[in-house]
Amino acid sequence: MRQRWKTFIAIVIGLVLLVSVATGARVYWLVRHLDEYTDAGARFGKGKDNAACLQEALSRLKRDNSLGGALAARTFLESCLEVSQPTQGFCDNVPREAEIMKTITWIHIQCAQAGLSSNSNCQKFFTRVQEHCERSNRQSAADQNPASR
Repeated sequence: MRQRWKTFIAIVIGLVLLVSVATGARVYWLVRHLDEYTDAGARFGKGKDNAACLQEALSRLKRDNSLGGALAARTFLESCLEVSQPTQGFCDNVPREAEIMKTITWIHIQCAQAGLSSNSNCQKFFTRVQEHCERSNRQSAADQNPASR
């Protein structure tokens, strides 16, 4: 009986190590290639508006909803939004980051409308939109009130 337990424990430890190495290799690969997704987002965003960036990033997330695919889609979206043109009304219903309950509801609605309700990566994806809108709103306020700088 003891030998079976030792064998079982050795197999479990081996599987845990195998999964850890595979996960580590995937994370390493992603980190090494994040610049590619950043560059792709910036290239795509030039001459496009915020809504086009969001649609393209959503299509990328839907094609690969793994953790790595979600990270790539979020990175693409963030860099795309930075260079794209503002879309009229894009940030109108986006709650501030400090409004936690509104944020939870808004993200839930956005994920449902995108057809990603069951995708656990969707929540972090839409926080990129929220962060972009918060930065844009702060920038607009600073531009309108130069005395507050």
